[in-house]
Amino acid sequence: MRKHAGLALVLYTSAMWAVGPECGDFGKLSPHAAKYEEQDRGDAAAYAAYYAGMDATERQKVALSTAFLPTRGTIADMGSGSGSSSASLGRLYPKMKVIAVDNNPKAVAYAREKYPLANVEFREGDVADPLFPPQTLDGTANISTNHHVTTFNGYSLIPLYRMLDNQLAAMNYDRPYFTRDFVVPVGPEKVFMDLPNHDGKAEGDVTGLSTAALFETRFARDFVSSVHRKGGVPFRKLPSPRPGFSRFELDLRTAHEFVLHKDYRKSEDNWRLELQEEYTYFSQRQFEAELEKRGLRVLVSKPIYNPWIIDNRIRNKVFFSNLEGEALPLTPTNYFIVGEKVHAGRPILLKETSNTIVEPQYLKLRHFKDGRTGQIFDLVSRPEEVVDLVPWFEHEGDLYVLNRHQYPRPILGAAGVRPLNEAYGSGFINEPHSIAIPPGQSAEATIQQHMKEQLGPLGAQPVTLGPSVTYLPSPGGIAERVKGQLVQVPAHFDPVPLPANFSGFSESGYLQPVQAQQALRSYHVGGMFEARLELNVYELLLNRGRPVGPWIGANVNLKEQPGKPVATSTSATLNPPSRAPFTETNERANFLEVRTGKFTEVLANGGEGKSQSREYVVPKSHSTNSVASLPVFKRNGKVYVGLETRDLPAAQLFNGSSALVTTPAWRLPKTVDNIDRARDFVVDGLAKEFDVKATQIIPLGGEYMVSPGLTPEQVMPFAVEVDASKALSSKLSWVPLDELVQQRDKITDAHLKVTMLRLAHATGLIE
Repeated sequence: MRKHAGLALVLYTSAMWAVGPECGDFGKLSPHAAKYEEQDRGDAAAYAAYYAGMDATERQKVALSTAFLPTRGTIADMGSGSGSSSASLGRLYPKMKVIAVDNNPKAVAYAREKYPLANVEFREGDVADPLFPPQTLDGTANISTNHHVTTFNGYSLIPLYRMLDNQLAAMNYDRPYFTRDFVVPVGPEKVFMDLPNHDGKAEGDVTGLSTAALFETRFARDFVSSVHRKGGVPFRKLPSPRPGFSRFELDLRTAHEFVLHKDYRKSEDNWRLELQEEYTYFSQRQFEAELEKRGLRVLVSKPIYNPWIIDNRIRNKVFFSNLEGEALPLTPTNYFIVGEKVHAGRPILLKETSNTIVEPQYLKLRHFKDGRTGQIFDLVSRPEEVVDLVPWFEHEGDLYVLNRHQYPRPILGAAGVRPLNEAYGSGFINEPHSIAIPPGQSAEATIQQHMKEQLGPLGAQPVTLGPSVTYLPSPGGIAERVKGQLVQVPAHFDPVPLPANFSGFSESGYLQPVQAQQALRSYHVGGMFEARLELNVYELLLNRGRPVGPWIGANVNLKEQPGKPVATSTSATLNPPSRAPFTETNERANFLEVRTGKFTEVLANGGEGKSQSREYVVPKSHSTNSVASLPVFKRNGKVYVGLETRDLPAAQLFNGSSALVTTPAWRLPKTVDNIDRARDFVVDGLAKEFDVKATQIIPLGGEYMVSPGLTPEQVMPFAVEVDASKALSSKLSWVPLDELVQQRDKITDAHLKVTMLRLAHATGLIE
């Protein structure tokens, strides 16, 4: 059994002052310290102003990490900067000791004065050196730190490798590692970059220069990096096809560096300081490889597209194209990785070594024909009913859910599967504790027996089942109805290991508590992505009358649109006339195929572990990516959303009627291979199929999955603000969002549940 009592987690960000091997010598400069002195930003007032701009990102940093943190022990936030994230962690988890370390003594002094919390301690330290004895820490994270290590060591990767080795050597096993930083973009080596020349002057002080002049006269002249070590950026200036813009041909990585630097020029000194740093050093794939080489299991690895930066600093302000003039998609602003150090003989990756397309043995591929239209639908089902068991408890006023942590879901790494957001993982995820109910057995009896036999102290006493929520996870292609079952258990902070034979691989993860509101925040920013757990967390908080906490995804600011109140009936919309036009047939739509894949554990020592065969379903001609859009407008202070009623055989099988109220959603063609094209696809789809005009499209939290045991399908959700004057005569039914939340028990489509709850959260209708 893993023991997590008294654990210490270290979060490194930009710590550059030496700490002795026993963590007691905080006053001496390391041999490397002098090179970091140029980062000094002045007096306390200057630091306060600097951190005021930085702290807007702290909530995202905390949200990305807390879903993987223990709820007790000792956490160290190294490179803590303003101390804001350290203080947030300390407040969230008063039972934890938070040790915050930064390279700059002025930063440490500022944080000590600003955040005098009993369970938060601020120190000085250097991440490039060994700070702690081997295997004495229970986690490590680097938040916007690694690029300092390379920049202020001559743009060399060697100190970064040394930092990784030292930090990972100090970690204990079964503990998390985090990093969030900038990323080398993937794309053509050379690009055209179009910059505005009308937004400032052609010469003069850096604060007043146009973006094009800033690049040409300052950045290209002075920037030094690992790509251009002697300084200066080679470029070729060309006429731009866009009025008011100048075009420059240069390498993609340096162009990306300019975009990251261009807005930090409040003064000549500010620009000089920012220009010292090279933000990019690794691609996402390089960092994943370095972690796996050192025996870490990558739990989450994904690019981050910061909505505020994209909307305020990039979109319609900078344009990239290849040398043939074809527009390039947006590049990520950052990336985020969670890894876990495991013993040499344990798996770090589930790899598909082969797959075949044969008639399934476990899954069942069925076909249904619409008697009115003749349209054929393919559906895949499994023999058992599925219950998502969600144990929860209350402790000192907070609600916690026990999620299944690091459960092996091998098909997420199926060969040829390319998530739209380039997310990568080892195949081990966080999810609800799903159990299969054998045919003919009652769900309640199976749950009671399972808890007694498999969950140790959590199931020692008979439990009373609480509220449940039932939905169809992916009714367009999967004939499955899932029941989310809340069950209250005694407070239990120690992880509960699950038997290895539960998954068929060498391990099955464990149940680990996470604070309910923190889990939701992780979904907002994509740190967690299995949406069935999210739905159950929402249900727990709403059912218990608890706050859901602040929304920290992209801002959803809806404009008030003129017009009279909308006459509508939410109850009637959610209860369309019953119909059952589908009959089972031998004819095939040939839209879905079932594959049988062989998945093998790759061990931390490079060897191979257990292998298992898994059947899973993918579209034949489309990608494994989908989009779900929730059309919305605001009138007379009320938020309305547009719903579609679609006829699907899965709905008829479980509900008795094929009429399913849902949100407009599409499987994406393989040609839609980036986020920009996905946005365009949604806008075009709403116009062509529903006759609504989009005025604003907003990411609605992170991407999600609804059935990772059957399909690697990943869904990207959007809130789409539309023109109300035209929308009311469209093919959609418009209902007040607050009434939809109140009647959520009538919604059976998981995609509508997810998008509806997220939009209600983002607009403050649930708090």
